[in-house]
Amino acid sequence: MGGEDALKVEMFTWGRFRRVYAEILYPERVDLTKLGGGHGEYVYDSEFFTITIHARDSSKNMNREVIIKPKANVLVRVYGSLSASRKIDKVYVLRPGKEPEAVDVTSKIVKTVDGKFEVTKEIGVAKVGDHEVEVFERIIERRRLSYELKLKKDNNRVYISGDTYDVRDELKKLKFRFDPATRAWYIDNVSVEDVEATLKNNIPNATIEIL
Repeated sequence: MGGEDALKVEMFTWGRFRRVYAEILYPERVDLTKLGGGHGEYVYDSEFFTITIHARDSSKNMNREVIIKPKANVLVRVYGSLSASRKIDKVYVLRPGKEPEAVDVTSKIVKTVDGKFEVTKEIGVAKVGDHEVEVFERIIERRRLSYELKLKKDNNRVYISGDTYDVRDELKKLKFRFDPATRAWYIDNVSVEDVEATLKNNIPNATIEIL
């Protein structure tokens, strides 16, 4: 249906596990789950492709036949899960006058700096001719590069505030305790200078400010 160069996808949701989604990745990104409405046929035409949707939706589940016919090279991703144990994630290139062809997705690891964090990502890419298209992006790790800690003396108690969440285990080992009322860590009967020295020795990438 739709010609030999068209890709037909049965896109649906069914209960908790059974679901299939699809999106066009190139030459423009289109989330196919957001097209169409209630029962009926919908046609979306662009300079790159024609999308025809036969909607058989119920009130709770999506049930659509989606046909993508290319006018230029088009990259389509079909993904989801057909059961609790079987996931699908396939990418197809559509070319006018040719049958849809499954293409490989290659992964690469990229590290970027986002503020105080080093972010490690896995990025999946596929090629359409000379174009490299991003298929997915997953964050593998967010590692904090620096911590801003603030010290405040109050009678015999020194409070620590700031970026304490990611160093809470280190603070516990150093015998600091958490005060829910002030949302800060503290220690008693120690000078603020000694606390500063202890933190510098045990959390080397911390910037410490005495208030």
